[in-house]
Amino acid sequence: MPRHPFLTLLLLGGVALATSVPPALGQGTPVYGSPDVAERTDSANLRTLTAEDYERWERLENFSLSPDGRWLTYRVRRESGGSTLHLRLLDSDSVITASQGSGTRFSEDGRWVAFSHGPSPGERQRLEEAGESTFRSLGLLDTETGERLDLEGASTYRFSPNARFLAYKFLRRSGGDGRTGTLVVRDLQDGSEMSFGNVTEFDWAPEDGAILAFVTESESGAPNGISLYDAGEGRLRSLASSDRDYRGLSWRSEGGDLAVFERSQGSGNDGGRYSVRVWRGLGGPLGDMTPPGELHLWEDGGQGLPEGLEVSRERSLRWSRSHDALLVGLEPRPGQGEAKEDNGENTEAEEGGSEEDVEDEPSGEPPDLEIWHSRDLRPIPQQRVDARWEENATTLAAWHLDEDRLVPLVDEPSRETNLMA
Repeated sequence: MPRHPFLTLLLLGGVALATSVPPALGQGTPVYGSPDVAERTDSANLRTLTAEDYERWERLENFSLSPDGRWLTYRVRRESGGSTLHLRLLDSDSVITASQGSGTRFSEDGRWVAFSHGPSPGERQRLEEAGESTFRSLGLLDTETGERLDLEGASTYRFSPNARFLAYKFLRRSGGDGRTGTLVVRDLQDGSEMSFGNVTEFDWAPEDGAILAFVTESESGAPNGISLYDAGEGRLRSLASSDRDYRGLSWRSEGGDLAVFERSQGSGNDGGRYSVRVWRGLGGPLGDMTPPGELHLWEDGGQGLPEGLEVSRERSLRWSRSHDALLVGLEPRPGQGEAKEDNGENTEAEEGGSEEDVEDEPSGEPPDLEIWHSRDLRPIPQQRVDARWEENATTLAAWHLDEDRLVPLVDEPSRETNLMA
């Protein structure tokens, strides 16, 4: 990749901003260690920096280069609040800016760049006082023509691996749980679009094509589901349709396998439990696809789990680097009468429990008493954080799909265990 003078100067300038003497100190400010420093450091030659001086300071962050090396993006953040995203063409003086810009993504061919942007803090306050919309927008820039499209309310966005399509989601502006919205797939060649409603998440297959998996969630009693959309062929195929909840799509980088969490809708102690479902051989055009193989990791069917453990939602599904195993987290199965929590969301109290449990339950608010020993190196706030961290610890296990075999990798639950191979 050719070296661009601007890029080198910009990076060095970032260091200079942190090490240079502020201009407010005036010309001829002495360097400490020089022979006459004692004679020239009297208060008459210096002034105290004020809050207004600090507010003028800026810092550079979030650098990224386009795949072809022609465009550089970076953000200038002001100490006074607010930031500006800069998109600069390195072989010219062309610069495009966006207020409160972030989340820059380039297409694989480098022609398109997408980013999120919104009103500045001052503008946001004015809009809120006027009762107007303050939603962030999706910016889409054609780097060849300079044409820019702004879509208010669009949030998550991803380019297809073949750089022909952009998928993005509009969240609902009122009602709902903040996860469901309208998914739009835009053809970057002709500008045509295809929309799907009630979508919670989506992800492109990593193969060199345009196969999109997405999850739909209905609030009207209709089944939830997982679908595949071949954007190039315009074909749609359903993978699952049931009253279960689906979350955490995870594509295998080779082979076209797709994994997802599946949450049951039972009652009592059997309600709200997660399992893992995997579809195999989803690569290639949908029209040529044979019925995919399917595996299910759950205590009541398919590959069994170690006694007393169940699938945990606290650890995201991840494929091993060798691509031959799916890494999952396991957690202790709740006992009779215990509550089952879904990662802080949709907490469901389990029914049941003995009469003794009810009688022993204290009435009123518990006393707010905290005891800390001076020899304890962790203060009470840190102990609270560590307690929440330890509650979400999981036992890492590798699910070898070819053998349909689950192998726990550690003896004790941990949040810090990762597989390096």
